[in-house]
Amino acid sequence: HIVTNAHVVSRADVIRIEFADGRTMMGKLVASDSFTDIAIVKIDPGVGLIPMRRATGDRVGVGERVFAFGSPFNFKFSMSEGIISGLGRNPETRGSGNTFTNYIQTDAAVNPGNSGGPLVDIHGKVVGMNVAIATGRNSSGDREGQSAGISFAIPLAVIESVVDQIIETGQVRRGLLGIRGGGNIAAEIPIKDRE
Repeated sequence: HIVTNAHVVSRADVIRIEFADGRTMMGKLVASDSFTDIAIVKIDPGVGLIPMRRATGDRVGVGERVFAFGSPFNFKFSMSEGIISGLGRNPETRGSGNTFTNYIQTDAAVNPGNSGGPLVDIHGKVVGMNVAIATGRNSSGDREGQSAGISFAIPLAVIESVVDQIIETGQVRRGLLGIRGGGNIAAEIPIKDRE
């Protein structure tokens, strides 16, 4: 199983995985969760892949060095360095359908093409997955899609919880808090994932 962002594969008719040694392989979408922007792609298990080590249970802190991997602007297999700038962040995610609000903020250079790539600590252990960048507006009012020194990653604890549920059941279950007011008004509010 390969973990990526749901927005990376959401409109794909064909999913092709490319490895650092030049090999390519077709992948199949297992399932995705738009709330957290996490998707799982399955490939042939006989390709001899080595999973990344995870920082499961380790707490990350502001000021810790991290490295962001990805293929920004199609510069394949790139790495950038930064520090964790904040925890529990809530960036604007207009139009993505993603309403998750507990991001790791970092100043590692992340650009279009880094989405779905790992964010790792100084020991090479995954602490999160690159998902979004803060963007400014240019002189014509359009959003600029390039690194502004503020990027966001989904924390590993959230990834592990979502991925485990998707692999086991094909879906993510969340508790709902039902509220009913006077008349026929009702609302359901999702209880957000906790670390």
